[in-house]
Amino acid sequence: MAEKLDTLFQLRLHPERVEDPNPARRQFSYGEVAEAIQQQTEGRVHISRQYLQMVREGHRPGNLSLDKVMALANFFGVDPIYLYEPGQLAAEDEARVDAQIRRIDEQLKLLRRMRDNQVQWLVGRLLDSSPEGRERISRIIEAIRSLEAAIGPSPSTASPSCDTKGES
Repeated sequence: MAEKLDTLFQLRLHPERVEDPNPARRQFSYGEVAEAIQQQTEGRVHISRQYLQMVREGHRPGNLSLDKVMALANFFGVDPIYLYEPGQLAAEDEARVDAQIRRIDEQLKLLRRMRDNQVQWLVGRLLDSSPEGRERISRIIEAIRSLEAAIGPSPSTASPSCDTKGES
């Protein structure tokens, strides 16, 4: 649960602080999340900032109540099943839920990657390309991936230098 909640805090950024150069300040504070949940549930669900911090840091034992799971999922905009904790369902349901959680995790990883400036720059350039150009680019990318799989990435991939500010 701690890892999932941490991921959600990192990905749901405060709209007024999205451009802040400090990644930690872009996130909602525990108090802001607690207050928003109070407002969204019209006071029916109470989660303190201390409780949120304990859960996020992995210090809160046991499972969250259904109303808290629903409130957190609603605030962070994810399916409540994402916050499910193993061991609560029958075996056949566990497998189905695990598969759904893996899909959500993949979507969240993609969202995290899309926040990278170079990825945004590349996607912008792809969107400006013709369908034929995108097909060519796709073939080039696949060739590079095959080459890296065969011989490993080049040393320069540790710190790529792509001009994301200038126009080509």
